Amino acid sequence: MRQRLKRSEDGFTLIELLIAIVVSGVLLSALTTGFIATIRGTKNIHDRFVQEHDAQLLAAYFPADVQSANPNLPITMGASDWATVACPGGPPAGTTNILGMQWSETVGATTTPFAVSYRLRPAASGSNYELVRYFCSGGTVRSDVVAHSLAGPAFQPTVPAPTGQTITMTLVAVPPSANSTAGNYSFTFSGNMRTPVPPPAYPSVLSINRLGATPTNAGSGQLQWRVTFDRNVTGVDPTDFVTEVTNLSGVGAPTVSGSSGSSVYTVSVTVPSGTTSGAVGLDLVDNDSIKDASANLLGGPGTGATFTGQSYEIDRTPPSATIALAAASPTSGPNLSWTVTFTSDVTGVDAGDFTLAASGVTTGTTTLTWVSPTQYTVTNGPVYGTGTLGLNLVDNNSIIDAAGNPLGSATGAADGSVTGPVYTVNGSAPAAPSVSDIQLKNGSTGTPGKIEEGDSLVITFSAPLKVGSLCSAWAGDGNNQSLTAGNDVTVTITNSAANDVLTVASTSCTFNFGQLALGGDYVSGIQKFDGNGSGGNTPSKIAWDANAHTLTITLGKKDGNNVNSTASTAATPSYTASSSITDPYGQHVSPLTSAAPTTSAF
Repeated sequence: MRQRLKRSEDGFTLIELLIAIVVSGVLLSALTTGFIATIRGTKNIHDRFVQEHDAQLLAAYFPADVQSANPNLPITMGASDWATVACPGGPPAGTTNILGMQWSETVGATTTPFAVSYRLRPAASGSNYELVRYFCSGGTVRSDVVAHSLAGPAFQPTVPAPTGQTITMTLVAVPPSANSTAGNYSFTFSGNMRTPVPPPAYPSVLSINRLGATPTNAGSGQLQWRVTFDRNVTGVDPTDFVTEVTNLSGVGAPTVSGSSGSSVYTVSVTVPSGTTSGAVGLDLVDNDSIKDASANLLGGPGTGATFTGQSYEIDRTPPSATIALAAASPTSGPNLSWTVTFTSDVTGVDAGDFTLAASGVTTGTTTLTWVSPTQYTVTNGPVYGTGTLGLNLVDNNSIIDAAGNPLGSATGAADGSVTGPVYTVNGSAPAAPSVSDIQLKNGSTGTPGKIEEGDSLVITFSAPLKVGSLCSAWAGDGNNQSLTAGNDVTVTITNSAANDVLTVASTSCTFNFGQLALGGDYVSGIQKFDGNGSGGNTPSKIAWDANAHTLTITLGKKDGNNVNSTASTAATPSYTASSSITDPYGQHVSPLTSAAPTTSAF
């Protein structure tokens, strides 16, 4: 018989289920509406934050730019306007000028032009625009986006004509987010310009400046000045200028070049050659011939006013040199130095200007060290033997002073040459270097007796070597040296019965090694170790320790040409040095072939 369930076990009736669905829908709709409202609120806050940030940025820039602008220069509002004097090149592509202003600042004798241009450009995405501030300082242009998400062309920023000296700019920004309800945002900025300075009633001379360097020896025979007026003028001719000459004769009369009706003219004066030093200046003496477009006379009616220009110093005294020993004599060396002093600042000094005068001694390498514009140190070493060594300066007219005068005089080469003092040398060279030890070393993870990656060879010499005689790219005998790049060092093992041979080569220099007889049978053919340095492909390496006088060669990864490698017992390796290897005194390794004092193996 079918048993009736209790009421608590019947489940939902159809009516109850429908009611539950309706209630759930209402709750879900409310939650969804709240969630969307929260997202929109977040977007609104972000959009308003962007608009407020733009307002703060412009509030900092705009009033300061207006205050800096020169009220006597035009305020530009044309779409393509660009201040080419301060800003090199043309305006940035795709931008429209809204407002442009200019000014300049003078520090000492240097005047730097400045300009700022507020320009509209399309935003990277969407139909809105950005306002970019382009700031030009002495030819360098910097840009900053100062307003985002501006309205389209119909809502471009507007700049009303200046009222008094106040400039106002109004912007309208739209929300950058598609579903934002932050609304449009309008903000206005104002700045007060300085009071314009009315131009003087009469034209004036701004400057009479040299076009060439001073001091000069006037080797070209001509001196030039640039004469600048505060406006375009006419009537500028040679009678308006006089020269101020000191200690010179034969200076020519001024000549004038330049377009009549401009504000800049060039005045030239010829100076005869000679050996006399002095000075030449240029002054403008008003004779009422110079006037502007409105017929206003230079400086106003009346003649005789003088405008003093810059002067050239004519220096025709050539520099000379002296040479002194930098240390006591007699000396045992090995490095000898001289101090070379010039009577004025010079350039063009190099090691080729000096020669050694040696008698009974062997010389080393000559180096030149700059001490000051008037002093150099010349060093040669190592020097050994018994005799003398002097230093001479051989003038080839490459050494000149600031005015262009060559050493000695301008009459020709060799008239500034100097024979310097000599050292008495009582120094013997040390004993020639020899090989004191040879060690074959097994790598930390290698198999004893087999030649493998990580094994190394260490040769110890009795004295320092000239590092350039080992590797043609090395310099500095007292410094440690190394070759570690991938595919640079190749160590080759060549089968030679029971006495295989090791050689070394480098792609970055001529490496003078010689060869090492290993005293054992390690390979059955030819095996190379190089490695390109990529990943686990370890390169072979060479290291020179200047203090310990040791040459260490470490084997890198085998190349693809693998040959059989057998285990060898400890033996006595023998090294034959390259005949190119020397010590700093030029002495070769002696003897060239040396056997190790003890046995060893890879």
